[in-house]
Amino acid sequence: MEFNKDIETKLEVIDSARVTSNIVLLLLGRLVSLFGSQIYNFAIGLYVLQKTGSSAAFSITLVFGMLPRILFGPLAGVISDKVDRKKIVVLSDILSGTIVFALAALATADELRVSYIYAANFLLNTCNTFFDIPINASIPNIVDDKNLNRANSLNQTVSAMAQICGPFLGGIIFVLVDMRLFLIINAASFMLSGISEMFIDFNLNNTDKQEEKEAEEKKLSIGIIKEFKEVFKFLKTRELLIIIFGFSLFLNFFVAFGVTVPFPYIINNVIKLIPEKYGILEAMFPLGMMIGSIVMSIFKEKDKKYKSFIGSILLVSTATALMSLPVMPIFMNFNKNIYFVYYMVCLVISGASVIYANIPIQLVIQRETPDSIRGRIFALLETSSLSIFPLGLILSGLLLERIPVYILPLLSGAVMIFITLAMGLNKEIRKI
Repeated sequence: MEFNKDIETKLEVIDSARVTSNIVLLLLGRLVSLFGSQIYNFAIGLYVLQKTGSSAAFSITLVFGMLPRILFGPLAGVISDKVDRKKIVVLSDILSGTIVFALAALATADELRVSYIYAANFLLNTCNTFFDIPINASIPNIVDDKNLNRANSLNQTVSAMAQICGPFLGGIIFVLVDMRLFLIINAASFMLSGISEMFIDFNLNNTDKQEEKEAEEKKLSIGIIKEFKEVFKFLKTRELLIIIFGFSLFLNFFVAFGVTVPFPYIINNVIKLIPEKYGILEAMFPLGMMIGSIVMSIFKEKDKKYKSFIGSILLVSTATALMSLPVMPIFMNFNKNIYFVYYMVCLVISGASVIYANIPIQLVIQRETPDSIRGRIFALLETSSLSIFPLGLILSGLLLERIPVYILPLLSGAVMIFITLAMGLNKEIRKI
C-alpha cells in the first residue's frame, strides 16, 4: 500500500516537473518569437518611411501584415485541428526564420527594395497566423487544468513585454545596426524559437487519442465550409460561446472606431505632444496588460469570474469615453503635461482591464471546446474579430473629417458601457 502511494507521489512530481518544463519552454519560445516579430515590424516600418518618405507606403506595409490573418485564419483553424499542432508551431517559426534569411540574402545581393518587404511581410504574417491559432488551442494540452489560468496569464505577460520593449529595441537597432545584419539576427531568433518548441510536450494533458489525430492527419482534405459546419453545429449548443463571439466583434469594432484612429489624431494633431511623449503613451497600454497579467498569474484562479469580467470591460469602456475629455473645448486650456499624465493613467488602466476580460474568455473557450475543434473555434474568433476591425477604422476615418474628434471616443465608450451592462444581465454570462 505504501509502495503504491510512493509511486503515485513520484508520478505527481514528474507531472509537475513536466508541466513546469512545458510552461518555461512555451514562454521562452514565445518571448524570442514575439520580440523578433515586434522588433522586425518596428524597424522595417521605420526603414520604409525613411526610404520612401510616404505614409501610404507605410500603411501598405501594415495592410500586408493584416491580410493573412483575414484570408488564412479559417484554413489555419482547420489544419490546427487535423494535423499535429507541434509540427505546425515548429514549422511556422522555422519558415519565418527562412523567410527573413531570404530577405537578408536579397538585400545583400541586390538592395532592400520595398516590394521585397511587402512580400516578406505577407509571408511572415501568414506563418504567424499558422503559429498563433494552434499555440492558443494547445495550451490546455500543454499544462494541467489547475495551471491553465497561470499559463494564459504568463503568456499574456510575455506578449505585453514584447509590445513594450519591441519598438524601443527596434528603434535602437535601426539606428545602430546595419539592416542586413539585423535581418540575419532576427532570422536566427525565429530558428531558436522553433528549436525550443521541439521540446514541448503538446500532449501532456490531451484527452484525445494521438492515434485518432494521426488518422485525421492522413485523410486531411481542405474543405473549409464543410469543416466549419461542425463548428457551427457545436456553437448552437453553447450559448455562452455565441455571446462571447458577438461581444468580441462589438468590442473590436468600437475600439477601432473610438480609439485606434482618434487617439493618435488627438495626441499628434490636437494636443500636439512631442513624438517622444507619444512613444511613451504607446507603451502604456501594453504596460497595463503586463501588470494585469502578472497579477493574474500570482493569485489563485477564482471559481467565479463574472464580477471581475464585467467590471473590467466597464473600466475599459469608461476609459475610452474619458479619452474625449481633454479635447472638449471646455477642457482645452490645461498644460500639456497634465494631458500627458491623464492619458498615461487611462491607457494603463485600460491595458490591465483588458487582461481581466481576455483571460476569462480564453479559459471559457479552452475548457468548453473539445480539442478536435478548438483550433477552428480560435480561428473563427480571430478572423471574425479582425474582419470587423477595418470597418471601424474606415468609418472612424471618414467621420473624423466631418465631426469634432471628441465625439468618437465618447460615443464608443457610451455604447460599450450600455451593451456591457445589458450583456451582464444574461444568465449564461453570469456563469463565468
